[in-house]
Amino acid sequence: MQEKIVISNSIMGLLETILSLFGRHGKKPESEEEAKLRWQQKQEEMGAFEYDAEGFSYPFESGTSLVRWAEVDRIVGYKLDLFTIDEMCLELHVKDRAIRFSESTPGWYRFLGELRTVFPVIRENWDWEVTIPPFARNYTVLYERKDGGLFG
Repeated sequence: MQEKIVISNSIMGLLETILSLFGRHGKKPESEEEAKLRWQQKQEEMGAFEYDAEGFSYPFESGTSLVRWAEVDRIVGYKLDLFTIDEMCLELHVKDRAIRFSESTPGWYRFLGELRTVFPVIRENWDWEVTIPPFARNYTVLYERKDGGLFG
């Protein structure tokens, strides 16, 4: 069984490049250019998210709904302990519900970029802070609305 480790978004590209040089599952190793292109594609992947100036829509189990940026009260980052790995998560508190996305959600990296654009108070290296120590939840508030303003 191959063990996996949790890594932050900021070092993901470096690790992907290194791993690609050794190849996987008997495949020819990727060139550095191929690895960079694959990483860029992963960062640009939209997944099921659709964005506009007001927010984003996503096909939740209960149906597709629009989440308005102006209605986000709190954003938290944390990890889930999945025994052999940790999984990074973001939870958006909007009105009376909490919406969770994880790094395994297609479009995760693009979603992080959209959040950082709309909520510039989110620290650039929050994901790294949450990764240490491993297998601890490390619940971290990234944004909290204050006085009714969008940017906390």
